[in-house]
Amino acid sequence: MEKIRQFIESKQYTLLRKELTEYNHADIAELLEELPKEEAFQIFRLLPKDMAADVFSYLPIDLEQMVIISLTDREAANIVDNLMADDARFNGRNAFQRSQTSVRECQPGGKESH
Repeated sequence: MEKIRQFIESKQYTLLRKELTEYNHADIAELLEELPKEEAFQIFRLLPKDMAADVFSYLPIDLEQMVIISLTDREAANIVDNLMADDARFNGRNAFQRSQTSVRECQPGGKESH
């Protein structure tokens, strides 16, 4: 995280963006929590759109609200769309896993075999 702080202080935003793409989403959210709100928002806006949506999901409510208020309608819509797509993929995986379990249970040797 020290490298990220150096990029912020020296306003090397291109290098900062590249560096941030190497971090996991929860760590970026934690970093944003530690920064002053204005600076956190500036850094958030540097993130690629799909990554921003994932990071957003890890932010505390007060920081989420600040981000939402500060975004344009289009930027906010992109985040919501990406969050909904992630939820759909997650729900789809869960449905697939449940269906696979049901199929196995109906096969010979499964729970419902006689």
